[in-house]
Formats: sequence, C-alpha cells, structure tokens
Amino acid sequence: MGVAFLATDQDGCRCLQRAMEAVPNKELIDLIFLEVLEHVATLMLDPHGNYVVQKLVEVCSEEQRTQMLLMLTKKNDLQLICISLDTRGTRSVQKLLKYVTTKEQITLIMRALSPGVVALSKNSNGQHVIEHCLEHFSVHDNEHLLHVVANNCCGIAKDKSGCCVLQKCVEHSNGKNRERLVAAITAKAIVLAVDRYGNYVLQHLLGLRMPQITENLLRQLRGSYMSLSCNKYGSNVVEKCLLDSGEEQSSQIIFELLTNRNISMLLLHPFGNYVIQTALSVSKGVYHDALLNLVQLNSHVMRGNYYGQKCFFSLLFNVTLVGMQGFVHWSSWIGANFRLI
Repeated sequence: MGVAFLATDQDGCRCLQRAMEAVPNKELIDLIFLEVLEHVATLMLDPHGNYVVQKLVEVCSEEQRTQMLLMLTKKNDLQLICISLDTRGTRSVQKLLKYVTTKEQITLIMRALSPGVVALSKNSNGQHVIEHCLEHFSVHDNEHLLHVVANNCCGIAKDKSGCCVLQKCVEHSNGKNRERLVAAITAKAIVLAVDRYGNYVLQHLLGLRMPQITENLLRQLRGSYMSLSCNKYGSNVVEKCLLDSGEEQSSQIIFELLTNRNISMLLLHPFGNYVIQTALSVSKGVYHDALLNLVQLNSHVMRGNYYGQKCFFSLLFNVTLVGMQGFVHWSSWIGANFRLI
C-alpha cells in the first residue's frame, strides 16, 4: 500500500503523522516526501491527506519545500489558486506559506497567486491566504498584489471577505503603494459609503486619523452628507466622519446638514436621528446652539415619534453636551414636553 493512499485513510493519516512527529528520521521523511510529492495537490484537498501534507511541510527541508512549490506551480498556473479556495486546501497552503524561507519560494508563490488575487480576496478561504501574504511578506513582495487590489478595490470592498482583505491591504502597505490604494478607494467613496460592507472600508480609513486621508475622503463625500445620513450604512460613515475628524471639519459637515432644507426630517429618521445625536455630541459654539434650536423648533412633531424621542432622551442623559447649566435648562424643558413611557 502506497504512502499517498495511506494518507487518505483516517488511521493511515494518523500513523504517518505520528511517524513524522517521532525522533527525526531523515530517511523516513525523505521516503514519505518522495511518495507524497507526486500527489501533493490531491492530498492537500483530501479530508485526511491535508493533515499529512501540513505535517510534512513542518518537518521537511528547505529544498524539499521548494520542490513542493515547484510541483504545485509548474504544471498548472491556477492549481495553487484552486487549492487556496478550498476549505481544506487553504489550511495546507497557509501552512506552506508559514514555512517559506527563501526569496525563490516567495517569488514562486506570488507569481502563482497573482492571477487569482481578486477571486481569493472575495472568498472566505482564499482571503486567509492573501492576508497571510500581506502580514508576513514584504511590501515589495506584495507590490503586484496591492496593485491588483487597487485596480479592483470597489468590487473587493463590497464583498464580505473582500472588505476585510482591503483593510489589511491598507494596514500593510506604505509609500506609493498605499497612496495608490487609498486614492482608488476614495474615488469610490460615495458608492462604498452606502454598501453593507464597503462602508467598513471607509470607516477604517477615517479611523487611521491621518489628516491628508481624512481630508480627501471628506472632500469626496461633500454635498452628500444629507442623503448618506438617511441610509442605513451611509449614516454610520457620517457619524465616523464627525467623530474622527477635527473640529473645523466636523463643523463643515454640520453646516452642510443645517443648511439643507430637509434637515428636520433627520430628527425623525431611523438612521438620521443617530447622526443628529452624534453631531450634538461633537459640536461646539454656534453649531451646537443651532442644533439645539433645531430640536426645540421641531419638538411638536418629535413628541409623537419614536426616533424623535430618542434624540430628546439622548440630550437628557448626556450631561456633557451643553454643560451643567445648559443641561438643567434642557432637563426642565424636556420634562415639560415629554413623558417617559
């Protein structure tokens, strides 16, 4: 019975792993390696065989890992990509990536994965392979990967797995690579802000609190803050803009909202009311007073509205909004106009 066949059997798989875990025996490892090498792609996808491959990767030599990579990349350009997309295969690939040590090995891997960067990024299994490359390989090694991601950032950002990969790309890039990537994301800001996954990418950029990135993003969103505030996902982005930008920038956002003729609808809106609450929490001076006046002027319609009441109760319990003196005044006014149910 051959080693490759034995590796696909549950008991045989365990037996082979125990043999490799025992006192290092180069002759035994060499024998298993030669038997497994020809079938490595198939075994990486096998329910039991993938564990044998993972253990073999741990104990074999640097030269043997290179041979394994050559076997996975030379015969079929897409073979490593297909394995990475598989639930079992991705574990074997990640194990192999963990043990690469030479420039030649990294080059083989990146060359093989490059045609599938977008597909891998948008796949729950492939995502982990891409993230491993970003976290453990140099920016230079990942340069082509980052270039492909930048060119396809919108589609990747709007995917559940892709939005996580894109955030990792921003974290693990620098210089021109990061500038290109951030510029590509910023150019699609309006579209991404209202997407269920894309909005997290924009919030991540804002969370970096890098002045130039924030300024460019706010400029791209300018003129759309009202419509974004009425969107389930866009409202989260507007709140993040208010919280993570400077006082001057947040004041510009609040001014845009206040000068919109439909501003009062935000007080009653399922998502917009949260934007108003956040605006009240960060605003100062005339902008804060204007928001308070807005609330007071619309109290008659807010009284019977669930979301309108949320705004009032937010004021009631947040002492820091207007200071103790203002808080006492507003507490009395709210108490006279609302009844807690």
